[in-house]
Amino acid sequence: RKFVTKLGESYPNDLLADKEVTCRVEVQEIKRRHLPPVDNDLARDLGFADLNELREKTKENYAAHMEEEAQRDVARQLMDQVIAANPVDPPESLIEARLDHSMQRAAEDLDRQGVDPRHSVDWAAYRAENEPHAKRAVTEEILFDAIVNVEGIEIEDAEVIAEIEKHQEGQPEGTAASVAQRMRQDGSFDGLRRAMLRRRALDLVKSHATIETVEAGPESTTENDS
Repeated sequence: RKFVTKLGESYPNDLLADKEVTCRVEVQEIKRRHLPPVDNDLARDLGFADLNELREKTKENYAAHMEEEAQRDVARQLMDQVIAANPVDPPESLIEARLDHSMQRAAEDLDRQGVDPRHSVDWAAYRAENEPHAKRAVTEEILFDAIVNVEGIEIEDAEVIAEIEKHQEGQPEGTAASVAQRMRQDGSFDGLRRAMLRRRALDLVKSHATIETVEAGPESTTENDS
């Protein structure tokens, strides 16, 4: 059976996000899902002491997710204002490099899925569609780097290693050190440092902004003035 559907904007593959796609499916078997009762036994199976602990952890995870969403929205609004106050005409070469990198990653993603990227995507259309996003990203990088330089923000090697260790929690001892060594060799260690510098620059912008938090509602927004 074939059917046409539209994928959401948040679909993980940028090439397919917010696009109509034709799907072909073949039913091989039909199963009925039996959900277990939500009780203490289920909680213990999931590694919790009881149902109350499971519920509390679920609430914590949801609250953390919503906080991350709110922080991303605040960052976007702040950068909107920073860009408006500091117009930048980013070099075309940087925009093109960003697009090349995006296309390379998209092609590799398709290849991993068994899709031939040479014949499955209109790359010219992809490039045109993503050019505004690439320009925005490059503009933000230029402004962040300017803030870092003007304010003299620095990130020491130890801080980068601590960040790596944070993401390697629960892994065997020595894993973070080997990851850091590999990252130094392939250049991603300095890439992580740059990302941390830009986050610190954003934190500095936030510290000088007046951020108003409004009660959540159907039309609520977070407003800020830099």
